Amino acid sequence: MIIDLYFNTVRRLKFKQIFFQIVRRIYRPEFKSYLLDPTTRTHKNKFIDACPEKNSLIGNKVFKFYGEEGSLLEIGWNGNEKDKLWRFNQHYFNDLNAANSHNRIDWHKDLIQDWIICNNSKYSVGLHAYPLSLRIANWIKWDLRERALSKPAIKSLFAQGIFLEKSLEHNILGNHLFANAKALIFLGCYFNCLISQRWLNKGLKIIHKELQDQILDDGGNFELSPMYHCIFSKDCLDILNILKSYDLEEKEEVKNIIKLLELKIPIMVDWINAMTFDDNKVTNFND
Repeated sequence: MIIDLYFNTVRRLKFKQIFFQIVRRIYRPEFKSYLLDPTTRTHKNKFIDACPEKNSLIGNKVFKFYGEEGSLLEIGWNGNEKDKLWRFNQHYFNDLNAANSHNRIDWHKDLIQDWIICNNSKYSVGLHAYPLSLRIANWIKWDLRERALSKPAIKSLFAQGIFLEKSLEHNILGNHLFANAKALIFLGCYFNCLISQRWLNKGLKIIHKELQDQILDDGGNFELSPMYHCIFSKDCLDILNILKSYDLEEKEEVKNIIKLLELKIPIMVDWINAMTFDDNKVTNFND
């Protein structure tokens, strides 16, 4: 029975996924602090967040996800007090870019400082590649708007980038790898050094391939789930906006991605409009 289960799972995977599944079980990089002050790049245009996140911070260090509350003082950042999906959301830092987030800026500063102090182990939930990718983008978006990331936070962000580059989810692919690549592009735009240039190039290369693999001819995401399609569309808009914010179109790779995104996004919008009811709720098809 167990052999059948493994066989039916593995036979649907690509060889690349199987290889990286094995690698991930054998090797996990160490998370190391970055000692030097990394140089950041000045953005030329305002970053426009296409879709604000939902409020999830209901008090100072008090979260609410899926109707379930949790105080950081009681449950910390890691542990069995909450299930894994709840913990993932805790590490996303989506509230930094939610409605009226400017009213909670002091809470956000405290939360970022607390995360840096408490998440130094490679086994932290927050250093799984997916929440790591979302948090990187959220911290950068927040700093572009508020200019409020401290020097320790910027150092931590750089260290998180180094860890992410070693943890890309080639074993999962799909929206996970796309989110990883998006974070690399954000880091590549935000920082200004040789490593950040490598991050930008690597992220652009992955995104170029994934845009062609994941977007079908009718504009739908290949998962055929309206929910995932919305997440994917938002990621595409974020990538387009961050590249235009830093005005990097003199780079041929950047110019090509911008052209591809501007070609794909309108048909992606048409697809989700066709899958949306009159009350503006999307269907739960294939979810």
